[in-house]
Amino acid sequence: MYLDIADLGFGNLSSIQHWVSLANIKTRLVDCPTKLSSSTLLLPGVGSAGSYLSRLRELKFDDAVREHVDKGGRLIGICLGFQAMAKFTEEDSGQVGLSLIDADVIKMTEVFSNNQWHAFSFDKRVLQVNGYPCDYKRSKKRKLSGRVFFNHEYGVINHDKEAATVPINNALSRYSGLIVKNNILGMQFHPEKSQQTGAELIRMIL
Repeated sequence: MYLDIADLGFGNLSSIQHWVSLANIKTRLVDCPTKLSSSTLLLPGVGSAGSYLSRLRELKFDDAVREHVDKGGRLIGICLGFQAMAKFTEEDSGQVGLSLIDADVIKMTEVFSNNQWHAFSFDKRVLQVNGYPCDYKRSKKRKLSGRVFFNHEYGVINHDKEAATVPINNALSRYSGLIVKNNILGMQFHPEKSQQTGAELIRMIL
């Protein structure tokens, strides 16, 4: 098995590759949507929404991502890659997203920037209940508790009743830290920077 990583020129791709390798899975950096061939596509992202979404459309990854999901392919989004899945983001004077989930991205009013570690708990049964496909043999753990690292100023507000959401924490409970909907999984935090918790999480979701 291998995993395709969309190479849009955003984010530390080598860190993402190392994170995925912790589950003994190979990766390919794909800079052209016609080269996509894996059943799993990962959208990383660090930067501004306007530049990110413009680049996504310039390379025609937007249509390719939708087609990948429609065909049942697994899609994983991290940070800005997760926010791009929403319908709309307030960042950069307002940007239209991929509309893969019924959600909006807004400027957080509770904090100027959520740049810190937060406690994180995850039950693998959330994946099963919401139809997310994964190889359950990669991790024997059913539940995961630890800390994950966030670094963002905008937060995802989920409106999708079909999606399961894990809030960032009690103080930022209206923002989604993680969303699962069918073959889509999005994370606001950076699992590749989340040390042991991130390492165990990749084994649980692949």
